[in-house]
Amino acid sequence: MKEGKGREMLFETESGDIMDRVRFEGMRPNHKIHSFVIDCWAVVLNFEEENLRNKKSPPRVFNTQIMKNYWILQYLLSKDSDFLMRMCFLIHNHGHFYGLIFNLTNPEHIIIDSIRYTKKVEDIYGEIPKLVPKKMKMAWQTKAKTNDDGIFLMRHMEKYMGEKEEKWDVELGEDSVRTSKKIAKLRTFYVAKLANHQINKQIKLNVEEALEFSKLDKKTRCMLVKEGSEARDKLEMKKV
Repeated sequence: MKEGKGREMLFETESGDIMDRVRFEGMRPNHKIHSFVIDCWAVVLNFEEENLRNKKSPPRVFNTQIMKNYWILQYLLSKDSDFLMRMCFLIHNHGHFYGLIFNLTNPEHIIIDSIRYTKKVEDIYGEIPKLVPKKMKMAWQTKAKTNDDGIFLMRHMEKYMGEKEEKWDVELGEDSVRTSKKIAKLRTFYVAKLANHQINKQIKLNVEEALEFSKLDKKTRCMLVKEGSEARDKLEMKKV
């Protein structure tokens, strides 16, 4: 490509979903991921739901274009709830990611949020006519916003199959230190899965680059990773 290396596309689908190197590198530990990452993850999960899902599992559909979803949802709040029953909204509101799932069989909507708020559910998320809000209570919830909320949402999207909260386990644990370590591993896992997924037209490029990188000695690899991370941090600080 003629673009700068940072704008080089590492994820691209036939339907036009794209993510560049900058967004991929933004998935490194302790950084807020971009909404593009959530969108591309939704595209991957929708493909797997359509083509790889166990027929005994409940079907799921993930809405994309996450940045617009909050405003779309505000418009739909006053509409007939039946229109929403097949939608899973991925929300990015005031710098925070969470999910709203509309149950096909019960008159309720499920709120999956990595933050444990003390205020009333309606005061935080608003009300939807004819639907009862149900916020999942999870052992791994935090008391405040973190840079990991996008990773939490990706894990919730991947693992939620309609279970009751007491039976739902996404293998994050209750201990905060243990949870942080698992979240760090998930960042690496999601980068690899997006880069190497079968719907990604750039998979060959990504595999070739990974193989070239693996041929370098450990010291050089660590140095390049450190330098790249520091350079990206400086760019992000300039934007702030």
